[in-house]
Amino acid sequence: MISQLTFFADATAAGNAMRSFIAPTITTLCVIAGLAATGFLIHGGFQMISSSGQPDRLDHAKTTIRNALLGLIIVLSAASLTAILTHTYQNSTNKPVKEMPALTQVKPE
Repeated sequence: MISQLTFFADATAAGNAMRSFIAPTITTLCVIAGLAATGFLIHGGFQMISSSGQPDRLDHAKTTIRNALLGLIIVLSAASLTAILTHTYQNSTNKPVKEMPALTQVKPE
């Protein structure tokens, strides 16, 4: 149990885990979510075109399109955050950082 905790406390191991597992997983999920969002956008557009002026069908189509766009925004935000965190744990020479980034206290003058 202690060795597992040490593995996750090591910044190098965390960076390697991020690059080897999490980043490709997020990329795959983004592709799947992008395809699903595209399908829902097409479906919502088809519903909107075929609503024939019926307000309830038009509202349902608008809701479908809005939810597809909102889901796509959430997935792209998660992908961006993953990319930022992945690059945070690397220095400019592409070698993993051995210490986690830390905040330092700002002393007032």
